[in-house]
Amino acid sequence: MRNIAPNVYLTSDEHFDFIEGAVHSTYSTTANHPSGWTEGWGFSSCTIYEYVDHIDPKISGSEENVRRLLAGKRSAFDEGGYDFVITSARQLEDEAVEAVGRDKVILVPNGVDVWHYRNPAHERFHLPEELLEFRNEYENVVGYFGAIAPWLWYEEITKLVNRRPDLGFVFIGPDYAADAVAKLPKTRNVLWLDQVSYDALPAYAIQFDVCFIPFEPDEIAHTTSPLKLFEYFALEKPVVVTSQMHECTAFDVVFSGDDASSLSTAIDEAIGSKSDPAFKAELARLADENSWDNRARLLERVFLKASETSPTNLRLLERVFLKASETSPTNLRRNNPEGSCDYRKVISPAIIDEHHSDYYLSLAADECNDYMSRKPTWVTRDQGMLSLNYTMGLVKHFKPRSMLEIGVSAGLTSGAMLVASHTYDSESTVYGIDVADRVYFAPEKRIGNLIDEAYPELRHHLTLFIGKTCINIPDLLVEQIDFVYIDSLHSHPWPTLDALNSLTRIAKGGIIAIDGVRFGAPGHNGSVYLYHLYQGDKQTCDGVQTGAISVNDKQSLLEHCYKVLELWWEVNVGEVVLTKTEANIKACFGVTAAERFREICKARHEHLVRFERIYNLAATIQWEYVEEMKRLARLENAVEVSR
Repeated sequence: MRNIAPNVYLTSDEHFDFIEGAVHSTYSTTANHPSGWTEGWGFSSCTIYEYVDHIDPKISGSEENVRRLLAGKRSAFDEGGYDFVITSARQLEDEAVEAVGRDKVILVPNGVDVWHYRNPAHERFHLPEELLEFRNEYENVVGYFGAIAPWLWYEEITKLVNRRPDLGFVFIGPDYAADAVAKLPKTRNVLWLDQVSYDALPAYAIQFDVCFIPFEPDEIAHTTSPLKLFEYFALEKPVVVTSQMHECTAFDVVFSGDDASSLSTAIDEAIGSKSDPAFKAELARLADENSWDNRARLLERVFLKASETSPTNLRLLERVFLKASETSPTNLRRNNPEGSCDYRKVISPAIIDEHHSDYYLSLAADECNDYMSRKPTWVTRDQGMLSLNYTMGLVKHFKPRSMLEIGVSAGLTSGAMLVASHTYDSESTVYGIDVADRVYFAPEKRIGNLIDEAYPELRHHLTLFIGKTCINIPDLLVEQIDFVYIDSLHSHPWPTLDALNSLTRIAKGGIIAIDGVRFGAPGHNGSVYLYHLYQGDKQTCDGVQTGAISVNDKQSLLEHCYKVLELWWEVNVGEVVLTKTEANIKACFGVTAAERFREICKARHEHLVRFERIYNLAATIQWEYVEEMKRLARLENAVEVSR
């Protein structure tokens, strides 16, 4: 089983068929379907059959596998074995509606992670020399990325390439059928690059002048909603396809041809449009309209049905969950003396509150004890053991692969995240940013020195950026980050600025953990404001200084940060930081969002300058009052004990 996002699991373990409240999804083209298909799914709240592609030997391989896939399709279409059928193309939708009726069919075409393709950091990516040399040789490059597969139209591709020696043609992708790459033309103006990682793919694709989807005109072309179409839109590149690709030609901005001659003409038309601002703006609009966020909203009916959970099956779920997690009923019911258990809060910790957060502490208790036993004696500050335990539990539950800490210091938290993550992924990575080069409480030690001493075997999984701050995040990191830990300056507005800049790289569904959410001291309220005023999914634990926010909607979190910024600032912030943060927001969220950030900062700066002396005096009085209350409480306790 693999946890691929909060509350989303990829598994072939049949025991999970009995979990009530889960949505069970089966792909129409999955090669390893069990023979019984939906047998044993009687306890599920919702089952869906995802009819994502036409079932064809070119896609699905052997005749035996095609036979199995067609049997699964019959289970969905003829036997009514699923609650919903999700289709990715209109022709597939029509076929499903005819079989099972309109009410059970949902059309969800492919979509795009828009920000991943618009990220300006891709322009600074170090590309291979062979691509750069090829790019420099041709004024215009036509590019394709995806599987080099049997469904490409190799006959017409060869004719087109020979017809247009003035154009460079780049094909990026793995050989899907072992012999497909051999079918590409062996001419000077063709470059094939093997599979490129998803993180780096946009850096390669921005070298294209025109993007290409040359599918052979058959049933696959007719019924495919290509993911790459919307990715090309997000890159704001003109797209040329074969005319029979109806899901693509439904968009007026797409150019098409039905043979080498007309495809050549379509490419010339696309080149003529590639620099047109209005054309590029329309491509960007279509990318936004076809984002994965918008696609997810189409599935609302599925999850509403899944939430209708019966008490009887919840008792069955208790047995399954306890066995799977090796958790005792005592621990589950620790905060509920009546003995009942809120399973949604146990199984979906992304929305639990602090009264149910012992889950995280127990999850990483052993690892934390071992970690603290190896901590060097010179590490006398940084996180307490309870907060460290909680952080390690968060990491073990959400299973991030790529993590970032802002404010590394000795490296206690970075090391804890590495240790916790290596319990499930030996290739997980932590990036660390710190403006200093020495540990503030041990100047003889370098930033991150704890990991060098206590866990040298993990040191190559830690990348440190010294002398940098949150504003440098988009410049330093190309890949998306699954987990961010903010532990730099706690004075408002610094934690909020850290969060804003982290939004440029945090993955949707990622976690932002914040240190110092219980400080509440004058001059150190930044973390308190950022965490406690947030109205979305978050969690903390009694006695812990760390609070975690689930990044389910970047736009909502952006709005929250703006509201927090409107509170009185405890410290002034330099113009360089504000200007760079504004630029990062503009690149990620657009001009309007950046202008709003600037307006808020300008107002807060003027307010701080005007009332700084009065604010400092009020903060001092408030602090002295709080300390006096604590002193009186201690005296009262002492008197009570003496009695």
